[in-house]
Amino acid sequence: MTANSAAPLSVDSPQSPQSPRSPGRHGSQSKPVKGRPVALSRYHIQQWANFIHRCLATRLDVDRFAQYAPLQQRKHPVSTTVLADLFLRPPAPRVGQNGLSMSLLAAQTCSSPIDPRIPAYLQVLLQLGYVDVLSILRGLYRYSTSQGARKEAAATAAAIGRVQGSNGNGGNILGDSKGANGDGAGEDTNMLNNATRRSGTKKGPGGSASGAGPVLWANSYNNEETLFYRISRAVRQENAIHRGRKALAIAACMAAWMDLFVTAASSYASATLGPADIASQQAQRQAEMEASRAAFAMLLLAVCENESVVAALAQPFAKGVRRVLANGLASFNPTISLGSAPVSARLEHFRTVTLAQFEPADKGKTNKGRGKQEEQNTATDDIHDLLDSTVGLQNLVVPEMPISNSRAGLYIYLNAVLVGRPLVDDATIFSYLNNRYQGDLQATAVDLILASFDVLANAVFRSEGQTSAHLLRSYLINKVPLLLASLAASPLYPFDSQYCISEALSRVDTNAFPTMSSMFDDNQNANTFTDSVRQDFCFACCLHGLVPEASIETLLGEITYQSLPTGGRYTKEQLVQQCLADSDYLVTLVGQLDNMDGNVGAVCQALVAMLGHLCRTRETATLKTLCNQLVRKPLAFDVLLLFERPAAILYPLCQLLDGWHYDEDQGEYQPIYEEFGSALFLLLAFVYRYNLSIADLGIQWSPDSFVARVLSTGAQGRTLVELSEQERENLGNWIRGLFNTDAGGLSDDLMSSCPPHQFYMLTPTLFQQIVQALSTGALPEDVLKGGIEYLVDTFLLPSLATALVYLSDALRVDKPAEQKAIIRILQLILQPASISDEATLMLSALLNIVAKPLEHALRTYQRQDPRSQDIDPLLKALKQNIPRSRRTAAAEHNELLNWAGTSGTNSSGSNDSANSNANNGTANNGRSNSGQGGTSGGLYAAMRQTVQGFVQWSLHPGVNIMPTSYTHRQFLAGLSLVGASSVLQLILDEVQRQTDAGSGSVAYDVACALICASDVTNEPSPDSLYVLVDGEAKAQASSNDSNNSNNNNNNNNNSAPVTAGSTVANTAAVQRRISLRQALMFKAEEWKKIQSSHDAAGVAMAEAVVRLYRKVEAQMMPPPPPPPPPPAQTEITGLDVDDPTVAAAAAAAAGLDDTTMDSMVAAAAAAAAAGSASGGDAMVLDGVGLTSLDGTNVGGAEGNAGAASLGTSGADGGGGAGAGSAGELGDLGDLGDLGNLDGLGDLGDLGDLGMGGSGSGAGDGKGGSLDLGDPSMFGDMDLLNSWIDYTN
Repeated sequence: MTANSAAPLSVDSPQSPQSPRSPGRHGSQSKPVKGRPVALSRYHIQQWANFIHRCLATRLDVDRFAQYAPLQQRKHPVSTTVLADLFLRPPAPRVGQNGLSMSLLAAQTCSSPIDPRIPAYLQVLLQLGYVDVLSILRGLYRYSTSQGARKEAAATAAAIGRVQGSNGNGGNILGDSKGANGDGAGEDTNMLNNATRRSGTKKGPGGSASGAGPVLWANSYNNEETLFYRISRAVRQENAIHRGRKALAIAACMAAWMDLFVTAASSYASATLGPADIASQQAQRQAEMEASRAAFAMLLLAVCENESVVAALAQPFAKGVRRVLANGLASFNPTISLGSAPVSARLEHFRTVTLAQFEPADKGKTNKGRGKQEEQNTATDDIHDLLDSTVGLQNLVVPEMPISNSRAGLYIYLNAVLVGRPLVDDATIFSYLNNRYQGDLQATAVDLILASFDVLANAVFRSEGQTSAHLLRSYLINKVPLLLASLAASPLYPFDSQYCISEALSRVDTNAFPTMSSMFDDNQNANTFTDSVRQDFCFACCLHGLVPEASIETLLGEITYQSLPTGGRYTKEQLVQQCLADSDYLVTLVGQLDNMDGNVGAVCQALVAMLGHLCRTRETATLKTLCNQLVRKPLAFDVLLLFERPAAILYPLCQLLDGWHYDEDQGEYQPIYEEFGSALFLLLAFVYRYNLSIADLGIQWSPDSFVARVLSTGAQGRTLVELSEQERENLGNWIRGLFNTDAGGLSDDLMSSCPPHQFYMLTPTLFQQIVQALSTGALPEDVLKGGIEYLVDTFLLPSLATALVYLSDALRVDKPAEQKAIIRILQLILQPASISDEATLMLSALLNIVAKPLEHALRTYQRQDPRSQDIDPLLKALKQNIPRSRRTAAAEHNELLNWAGTSGTNSSGSNDSANSNANNGTANNGRSNSGQGGTSGGLYAAMRQTVQGFVQWSLHPGVNIMPTSYTHRQFLAGLSLVGASSVLQLILDEVQRQTDAGSGSVAYDVACALICASDVTNEPSPDSLYVLVDGEAKAQASSNDSNNSNNNNNNNNNSAPVTAGSTVANTAAVQRRISLRQALMFKAEEWKKIQSSHDAAGVAMAEAVVRLYRKVEAQMMPPPPPPPPPPAQTEITGLDVDDPTVAAAAAAAAGLDDTTMDSMVAAAAAAAAAGSASGGDAMVLDGVGLTSLDGTNVGGAEGNAGAASLGTSGADGGGGAGAGSAGELGDLGDLGDLGNLDGLGDLGDLGDLGMGGSGSGAGDGKGGSLDLGDPSMFGDMDLLNSWIDYTN
């Protein structure tokens, strides 16, 4: 018996095949003969059960099923309810004799997979009319996995009672009694249940063996999703709803489904907060439930907009169904409002407009049954509601509470900025600091320094590892002094940099950051990441003019033997000039990215400027050297992003790769493959390390963009049918070149006929063919080794990046022969027999890219085959690369286990029982019962303890006190698992508890910092996009002109040619999950509902929500808009032409070609070098100073020479005395005001929770799929003998 076959039914007496062949004998009687019709019906049901079993066992084709089904229905007619139930019910275990008697064991779930042919069979029956929409929905509802989840929820009885009791029809939804339409569905279902329980067991009140209800599917969501979509199409296109009475029954059934989804969602949300073994399983189940719910929402919309349903609901006797449906929509609609906003809006319109117009007016009714006091109270409430409706959120009067700037606040903010891909955008940081400290630069600088030391100390004591410590140390020594220099450059506020540094260092924990003398103490635990940090920081500040060198020993309190860098303070222009004169100097600069001397910022900006310059001038040989050097240092990527945005680095590479072509007089082709591969290698290294999507890069992709295709589908194998004729020819040539030694190997003819961008799109398909050939024995071992040796050579090795991601996906598919072939291929790649030194370095860089997804795939296979001895050597080969593979802010597996094991003991000392009593069972009107039930422990408790730790640490600051152990990955995991609303409620509950305990001033600041903290996994889409190639794309037109009365000129006004390098508005923003800030805004807008309980807890919660919302919005207020741009001439002269994100736009605006522009770059760099010799220009921070927040454009520290401007002199202010006025600014950094890329983010998801998901979505099934229609998947079956009985 298959997993989906219905059980053979027990029969009381032997029956011959001929006896039941005249159903009309009893079908026409008004009173059936007792016993005989029941046995006859059971016989028909049993025959249908056997027929379904044979269809599924033999994998009967859908077309043949459509031919057999009418014959079966004529011979053995059954009702729609019974037929749908037979297909949808889970199998039951056998307990009787002869295999005929069956029993549904109570409180059991069936873990077998649902046969994928069942939805197809049901669609045929739906078209034939043998089942209908109502019967399918009833069957799905009866055995849904959500039924098990609902039984665990507290509101089960109320939810079911509201649906079943509203119209007085009892079990009409489930078909447990005769329905309102008189179709006898309830009787048929009871007959079916009685037939399936004839095993002699004692029936309980629920109808099963022990009374606990039918067996449920362990996971029915995929089947439900498929059927919901199919039914939705049938309702819209095939008029599957006809009769009015049945239309009402369908509406009531939809209401029951809505209640089921709401309660199931609540149950899963609580379960994900429990122990780790349950939380991970429930998180996956919750995601599947949400997919099924989305499909149901489409079906619900189709039903609500169906003419038959609307006409039936308009009838007076449908008042109960209307009420049930309206209540269900009110509770269900908020659960889909974020993921399906258009559907939610149409459902809300149906509830508030369509259903409302059917309700009769109640003007003539009196309040006879109510007393005068009750009428007076009602009138008073109505007046209050009317007054509240006129009072907006901004006008609500809330008692003031002083909120201090705690030590934990900025510590939380910086942790979030640096937890994954660095989001160190200077404009955003300065705006936040200005709003937080209200222009108090002294307090700003002290807290910034102290928080930066705290973040590094926390990472070291948490044993975050080399990757995090290297980034945080570079941030402290190379970035913070530049931030302080920008603060010091402001003429509007008093600022004593030496005092601020001295004050901050006096509060730094000397246990974490020892002095020079204590470093020689034998009892001191040495740590390379904290040793000499204080000295390095002081000398970096001295390098940027914040403190004199003579005062460093005073600041440190001891003698130091360190000195300033030999070359002094670097400037970007000076470094660019040296690179233009000597390309080998690029290698030196890449090596200096690891320095801790304060000069790394200038090095990063110079390298990015040179990268853009080389891409534009197509100096691919030098570019190859630079890319190969960078790709070997993944930790340097983090340092680069401290000073540059991803688009500034990756945009010129994308532009180069998309425009790559062979020259007409091309001689050798292997060097071209090497140069192309190095550029693509660096691009893939960035994308995979930070899990960037094509939407995150802030680029407008052309329809035929190679980069867009390789980032989206470049790691997917394709069948030969999906390839074009040219691609099939190229694939065959590469296979022959790699594995056919008689064909001459990889010749120039092969590479000339297949450009590199075509080869890279074929790489996964090439390995797909290799795996199939090796698994079938068509590819000998020695031939395979020879082909792999070609692929691990330097000029083809970058192509293995997408190939290994494909192999990781394919290794997860349970196909033993192919899996063994993949393991053998991995052995040859990861452990090559012979390889050059340069190829060894590139192979290590390759493994940095794919180590995480490859590790997960190998461990998955190891669990499938624990006896395999081939996996451990491969994991050992990846061991050094795994820590450097990903930085996506996803929690690691051991972290999730640790948080899930947190006990629910409340350490705040507050009385939870009093709080729960104040709630009176309503979490929305006060504090939620966060200390009870499913939220008493696990991740929920870990987050609560973290908030409490922040408050206690901030209340007792002091010297040598370690900061609260914290990683922002914890709250990001909480947001992914339980959603922003639940995490926000936890924060609000803790704020209320701490406020009651007298610590509200600090608690509000901690809560505000958590809500304002960046979420690198959920960054909004960029507002503008950089155009990749020239085209006729339409520019964003003003919305005010869209309704212009002169429509004849609309086409001319709204479209214009777009130049490569220019920016256009982003009109296709990616849907992201709700953030804590958005959840707080929605919560604040509902303050009236929270306050409506009129009890102390509700009022206090409403005030807390509004107070916190105002504080958050005040700290997140954007800076004032920049001043209007100067005339065109000065605008071009103010651009940093070596900034890759604006260079092409500047050239186009000035009418310059690339040659002229690059010559001007060299001239400007030479002038900069001359100016720096007499004083130099301080490396300015993204062109943004604190004074820019007040409407001026002043950036950089004293001595800002302004030498990089086109058409201006670089000598002005060369002595270091220039004040850096807006008109004399030379170095605008990376033009953060033009980039407008603050919205760049990581498209991450709930699925990547610390296992380090790959950029291609490892494990998403793209690597291969199971053909469930293949008979071989179901074992050896006799496909002919099972039909003998039927055909005879």
